Amino acid sequence: MPTYRFVLRRGAAAKVAADVPMVGELLLNTDNRTITVGDGATAGGLTLHKASVGLGNVDNTSDVAKPVSTAQQEALDLKAPLASPAFTGSPTAPTPSTASGVATKGYVDEVVAGGSGAGASLDAEILADAPTAYWRCSEATGDLLDSSGNGYTLAITGTPVRGYSRLARGLTDSHHRWSSAYASRAGALGVATPWTGSWSVEFMIMLPDALAGEQGVFAIGLTGSETEARNYQLYAAVTPGRLLSLIWEYGPGNNITFSPPADLLLGRRNHVIWAKDDVAKVVRCYLNGSCIYVASYTQEPTGGSASTTEIGRNSNNGIVGGSVIGFVAHYAGTVLTPARVQAHAQAAGVM
Repeated sequence: MPTYRFVLRRGAAAKVAADVPMVGELLLNTDNRTITVGDGATAGGLTLHKASVGLGNVDNTSDVAKPVSTAQQEALDLKAPLASPAFTGSPTAPTPSTASGVATKGYVDEVVAGGSGAGASLDAEILADAPTAYWRCSEATGDLLDSSGNGYTLAITGTPVRGYSRLARGLTDSHHRWSSAYASRAGALGVATPWTGSWSVEFMIMLPDALAGEQGVFAIGLTGSETEARNYQLYAAVTPGRLLSLIWEYGPGNNITFSPPADLLLGRRNHVIWAKDDVAKVVRCYLNGSCIYVASYTQEPTGGSASTTEIGRNSNNGIVGGSVIGFVAHYAGTVLTPARVQAHAQAAGVM
């Protein structure tokens, strides 16, 4: 096995400069304290430096002064500045959840045009709760189409003032004023009578001026002589005093009436939901997203086998009124929760 020795010689500058060390020998200059290495040919030996060991690009640059690579600079050049950034291409962003969040074009279009809650359209919120029937009441011609997809079209009798006023965002067209007309169809929307279960009824209404008589809004029943077969399963209306009203009939000629004390202001869009909770045996009325009335009941509706479904017709077989009515929806077996009621009202733009 060969023996290796480490040889280090030392001397003053003059002596080191004249010496030719052998290959691998180290010379220590005691004057300036530098070390050289011999190559067997160079006087004074070779000075050791970073290039000697293949590290010619190494220096002692501070961190803050270090340059970036070409690839790093190219990546940085693609980023927008913090101040007044100018984006190119098609940047995306999440749906904003705070007041300072970035709003995308899609989000803004949805809100402005009426696109859940404050950011959705009433039309979309109604359909999200799967109504039994739903009439927008905004057709330019013809009858009232059932937008739920269940086919409960209502035929119009008389001549409503079409396109009178837009009641809520979400549609570009306007809604009918029911001054001398009503809409109806035979039957009770495919729901067995009597209606003893839970349900919710929703509508938008605006009173352009004082009512000449009671304004019928939505009814399941039949006007005329008091018989069990004609009993109202529900009748939602606005009284001449501009109070909301709900009744249903039980037995021959008996009514149960619910009427909140709050009156509707002239010229104001109102979002109304009546909810009958058959489990708790209470009826709630919501106006513009707020619950304004709660009442218990013991008597359920009876009869109703001869029912028709009507919008705009009052219980005295008349068609007086003059209110603008739209977004009429019925939800059989569903009690809309306060959270859903508020979502609908926010979408309607009334809270």
